[in-house]
Amino acid sequence: PSLADSFNYVVADHFARGVPVVVSPFVPCAHGLPEPVASLLVVDDPADAGAIAARVRRLLVEPDTRRAVGRAVRAHVEELGVRNAAVARRVLVAASARGDT
Repeated sequence: PSLADSFNYVVADHFARGVPVVVSPFVPCAHGLPEPVASLLVVDDPADAGAIAARVRRLLVEPDTRRAVGRAVRAHVEELGVRNAAVARRVLVAASARGDT
């Protein structure tokens, strides 16, 4: 995960497509994720390789969890009225700038 990022377009694209991504709390598009999704995807310490590996491993070995989390992150961007990944980036950037996420 990024240590400092004003906005991570790759994460926003993946979320809009329903693909879970393990992120740090410094990635604005991770703000506002519902629980328990946030607990699974957001690593408090981006330097903790063990925590990152554990979350990625869980997503890899638990396909039902991966699919459920994918649906949740997709719903997160759809709640903003977004279905297109490019539009998702713009909406998430604007929401993050306003502090809505």
